Amino acid sequence: MSSKITPDDWLREHAGVPEKIDLGLERCQKVLALLDILPAPFKVITIAGTNGKGSTVAILDSILSEAGLLTGRYSSPHLIRFNERILIGQKELASNLIISAFESIRQKAGNLLLSYFEYSTIAALLLFAEEQVDVALLEVGLGGRLDACNAIDSDIAIITSIALDHQDWLGDDVDKIAYEKAGVARSNKPLILASKNLPKVINNYAGEIDSKVVQCGDAYQFSIRNDENNPSWVWQDADDKFELAIPALQGDIQIQNSAAAIAALKHSDFWPLKVNDINQGLLAIKLSGRLEQLQALDRNWLLDVAHNPASMQVLSSYLQNTLTNISKISVVFSMLADKDIINCIQLLKPFVLNWYISGLDSPRSLSVSDLETQLLNCGVYTKNIHSCNSVATACLEATNNTQPAEHIIVCGSFYTIGDALAYLESV
Repeated sequence: MSSKITPDDWLREHAGVPEKIDLGLERCQKVLALLDILPAPFKVITIAGTNGKGSTVAILDSILSEAGLLTGRYSSPHLIRFNERILIGQKELASNLIISAFESIRQKAGNLLLSYFEYSTIAALLLFAEEQVDVALLEVGLGGRLDACNAIDSDIAIITSIALDHQDWLGDDVDKIAYEKAGVARSNKPLILASKNLPKVINNYAGEIDSKVVQCGDAYQFSIRNDENNPSWVWQDADDKFELAIPALQGDIQIQNSAAAIAALKHSDFWPLKVNDINQGLLAIKLSGRLEQLQALDRNWLLDVAHNPASMQVLSSYLQNTLTNISKISVVFSMLADKDIINCIQLLKPFVLNWYISGLDSPRSLSVSDLETQLLNCGVYTKNIHSCNSVATACLEATNNTQPAEHIIVCGSFYTIGDALAYLESV
């Protein structure tokens, strides 16, 4: 097999397009059993939620790695390369290893047709087993109850947040979505709830299956110390109190995600951990596209995967708190058609003067003309809308129409961030 074949190439041939969504657990569980990795030969922490899943996985990965444990990290979607989805010891795997796992899965599956995400999930678990990781950190792709990650039992589950998103698959109200997310909980196992404001349906479901709820504001709490000379935050429960470093990921929401991660670790077999390892882990977190700041083409770029109103609210709050002395700025913006585009635009509009818009390389992409119509409907002036044929072109035009050291935001979708990063890395 040619070394030039990527995992995405293989999946396009054998599992269809990445956007195909086919929820259910039976296919995954059958193949996992045939591969002899059901039950899992490692500890499993499964993370569900509307926003904050990827960040929480990255936080756990960094802390556990700092403590000397071998981690397997599975997350989605990727930004540039499929290989970003599967990390062992915080390192991407070579494409030939991933493709070899796909081939093993295909052989075991026989006539059973697996989706893109099912192949990806099973491959991650197979590679984790082969490398004998201590713990697998699994980011749920969609929902929870019927997501492929839920085909294997978790030792600890985390729910980060609940908001309207993916309504076509999960339901059209928050309680229905919360019920789907709650499906990652297991009987007699800890369920970490990262917010005190999550829908009660989660607690009700946990009570029905006798899951051990560990909720922020009840079982544990956190507070931020506003000391410019010594920025820190405090995590505490009934037994312990720790003063900790501010996470490397930007935004106050990452304190909440970090607090949930620590609560999960406190209820794991890996506890106790050294506070120094927790601090060093928080300082060393690596994750692209989450309020990520970088300099390129003599401009200051802020890249964020915000793609629904809840995540866009986090981005707008960050802009309000950090760009107070800067006039309205430029944004490279594109979204998928099934998102709440109007509310996302309204949240960004107070901070943005010029909008550089494009479509995306996805059948779910909103067209440039439709996006322009939505912007006009939100009161954005025609002269401030710049239609482009790609995200790369949008980045180039935004650069050409701004001055050195000015700020450019990129947001709206994982696809938008991936295309922008690929462009900025190439120039």
